[in-house]
Amino acid sequence: MSGFFYSITGFLAPFVDYKSLTFPPDGFSLTLPKHTLHENNINILDTCNGLVLCGEQSQDLYDVCNPALQTTVTLPTPPLAGDSAVCKLLFDVKLMFDPQVSHHFKVVRFSFSRTISGIHLEIFSSETMEWVEWTIPCESSTLEWFPSFKQSVSFVHGVLFLSILPIALLKIDVERWHSQLVEFPRDAFLFDQPCLGMIREGFHLACLDRTEGLHIQVFKLIDDACALTIWNQKYRIDAEEVYPRPGIPTEIHLKAFHLNDDVIFQVIDNKVYAYHLESKRLEDLDIELHESEDIDIYPFSPCAVNVPRLTANPGLQ
Repeated sequence: MSGFFYSITGFLAPFVDYKSLTFPPDGFSLTLPKHTLHENNINILDTCNGLVLCGEQSQDLYDVCNPALQTTVTLPTPPLAGDSAVCKLLFDVKLMFDPQVSHHFKVVRFSFSRTISGIHLEIFSSETMEWVEWTIPCESSTLEWFPSFKQSVSFVHGVLFLSILPIALLKIDVERWHSQLVEFPRDAFLFDQPCLGMIREGFHLACLDRTEGLHIQVFKLIDDACALTIWNQKYRIDAEEVYPRPGIPTEIHLKAFHLNDDVIFQVIDNKVYAYHLESKRLEDLDIELHESEDIDIYPFSPCAVNVPRLTANPGLQ
């Protein structure tokens, strides 16, 4: 029942839908619960292990829901809500949930401040229903490289990986209040469109390599016992393999990995595809974009766990 939610944005209000990745399709479908905070438009911000984070960043409004069980909870107001300076520097929000470790979830808001030369985190825990704050010091020169693209933060095995292009990842353990810089693979500065995410057993980085033609490089991060980090090249895919017709695409837009499937989502010629890395199968997802539109993809697999604090919404129809 693996699939993904997607949001198409352009001149109109975001269009949100769910699509199954089961092959052949099994007819399984999901809808998001109706939210009291934003009944007219549902704005998906993140997904993680069966939960969905919705909300409106500009209004500091957030809900977490479980579409499989049609339960939801509204988060209290973040500490820095309404601070206009912070809103301008707020660049991502992430949902953290691993039901094999805990039935509680966390939500982390990221912003950065040049005045204190650091990354500021607001961390919400469903266990306490409270926000706490943490600032990670960074050199001011490092902050110049913060990304403007989405998918800049990825949650893997209890830690967050934040992309600081083109030099490194910042590995953040919010449980131990510890952070560590992780260098990108050698020659990564030559690569384009980095995409971060989890595939089954580990953290992966995909990017376009234009040094010899056009290829998609996929690396897996390995942490050894000495706390060193090693990147293994897992896939090197010729652009012709991911193109639905003879020839080489002029542009590929890497969007996201799927947690439970060896799949990377991509946009080619304004159409959305899933490339199955192991079987080398290109799947047309029957989603076409207009020139003014973009798509955000949120991988999803249903979760049957009753998460504390999430309750059935009386507004559900």
